[in-house]
Amino acid sequence: MEGRRILVITEQGLGDCMMFARYLPLLARRGAQITVACSPPLRPVFERVAGIETILSPLPGQPLGKINLSLANFDVWVPLLSLAIHFGTQFPTVPDDVPYLSIDPSRVPVWRRRYDAIGRSGVPKVGLVFQANPGSASASDRSLSIADLAVLLRAARIDFRQS
Repeated sequence: MEGRRILVITEQGLGDCMMFARYLPLLARRGAQITVACSPPLRPVFERVAGIETILSPLPGQPLGKINLSLANFDVWVPLLSLAIHFGTQFPTVPDDVPYLSIDPSRVPVWRRRYDAIGRSGVPKVGLVFQANPGSASASDRSLSIADLAVLLRAARIDFRQS
C-alpha cells in the first residue's frame, strides 16, 4: 500500500461508518494516501481521524453521489466497511487501538455543562441510539425496543439518555 492513493467511500449508516473508521489509521500506517468520500454529517468525525489526507463531501442535504470524483486523485477505491475484509479481520483481531475517534476540545466545556445539568449529579452519562434510521429498509432488523434494554437501563450508577 506504500504510496498508493486510496479513495475510501463511506456506506451504510452513520454508526457503521464511525465504527469502521478504526481501519483508516491502519491504512495510513501502511503508507496509503487516504481520501475519504463521506456525507456532510460525517465530515467533522473524519476530520479528526488520523491518517486522512483529503475529505470529500457534498453540500448538506445532497446525496453522496453528488461528489465529483473526477476531482479526486486516486489509484484504487474501496468501500469503508470492506476494509475489515482486506485486513483479514476476525473477531479477535478487530483493531482495538482506542480511542480512534477524538473530540474537538473546544466543544467539551459546552457539552459538559449541558450534561451536568441533566440527570443525577456526579453520575456518568451514557447516550444510547437504539433505533436505526427509520427511512432505511433494514431499520427493523437493526433496531432494539426499549424493553430489550430494560436490564441495562436499570443500572443504578449510570444515567442513560435515549436518542
